[in-house]
Amino acid sequence: TLKVDGIILSAITITEEHRKLIQESPVPVVVVAQDYDGGICIVHDDYGAGKAMGVRVGKAGPARVGYMGVSGLDVAVGINRKQGVLDGLKECGVENVVTAIGDYSYASGIRMAEEILDQGPVDAIICATDRLAFGAYYVLGERGLRIPEDVSVAGFGGYDESTLLKPELATLRFDSYGLGYLGAETILKMIHQEPVPKKQIVDYRIIEGESVKG
Repeated sequence: TLKVDGIILSAITITEEHRKLIQESPVPVVVVAQDYDGGICIVHDDYGAGKAMGVRVGKAGPARVGYMGVSGLDVAVGINRKQGVLDGLKECGVENVVTAIGDYSYASGIRMAEEILDQGPVDAIICATDRLAFGAYYVLGERGLRIPEDVSVAGFGGYDESTLLKPELATLRFDSYGLGYLGAETILKMIHQEPVPKKQIVDYRIIEGESVKG
């Protein structure tokens, strides 16, 4: 059997089975990218990031906004990030939001963008990830809608390939390096039985881009 001194679990979801395995683990476990109340975790500020992007899009005063998200099984993105977006928009007086739920794939981004636009015109589409935004760009182009003149588009991720989109995507970059670094630093401290914070939150920054009005 493989002998390890500690485990860093990068999770899209935390199931009851995960909880049981973590609690019974003979070695320390750090959960990254999901809030885990049963132990030690390091997370992105998904709610704060969502709210910041909601305000960024909302301050231009869109009458109707589309939101392309993922399942609530991924609490960080599917629930916290989405709620942040909705609260940020609401703070700007925008409450007419049509939502679509899919997975993280480009094909899902296309399907969700079509689903939203089929329900009527929107002034902006906020996508839970940049990959979904690629799908929105494709569908808007197919329908002859200009970004951002007709529809603003925003994403989350700030990946290098997102700069290839024209106009450049307005997005939000999480400190993924910081997340990994803290994960490694924390598990080493736990192995050496040093005290660690129960929960650590890493920061983000908005990349303005050119795809959002205002």
